[in-house]
Amino acid sequence: MAKIEEMLNKVFNELSVHLKTETIYCQGKNGVNTLVLFDEPELIPGEKARYKIGNLTILVLRDNVPFLSVEIIPTAPTPPKTIAGLLPVHMVTRSIVINREGNNNLKYDLDELENKMLLLIVVPDQSKTVKELQFVDLDEKFRGVISLRSEYSNVKDFAIAPLRKMIPVLDDLLKKNSTE
Repeated sequence: MAKIEEMLNKVFNELSVHLKTETIYCQGKNGVNTLVLFDEPELIPGEKARYKIGNLTILVLRDNVPFLSVEIIPTAPTPPKTIAGLLPVHMVTRSIVINREGNNNLKYDLDELENKMLLLIVVPDQSKTVKELQFVDLDEKFRGVISLRSEYSNVKDFAIAPLRKMIPVLDDLLKKNSTE
């Protein structure tokens, strides 16, 4: 089991260096308390809990527009069930609220975006001979059964990366989706 704080710091630091011109919001960093995912764009005060579907680890903005969400799974070996659950949750996400210190919260309505978001799932380094091969297989199977092109999906594309390969996998994801 990897320590979430260590992994979070490593991912955040590498993203900060690699995506220098982007704005990065990270849970527990720079006054950010939580990043909350909702399955509705209109959130009624007092009823937000009804639409909350999860929390996000890192949100990256380009030109003040969300374009990449990063989920960190600290469990090694990483169960496929854990990875599989993240994809549909992100697909049905309609808004993200960044809860910051001092009630300076930010809200992003994903239905208003011109381009759907990218999703990067980062897991601890795994057994190179077994688990990492399984991720390649899972990626292919997910693409076969889940339609990212659906009008209901706010995910354009996704990738699963072991921590040590995070930046090359992110570069491939960005290049494949022409967001650089």
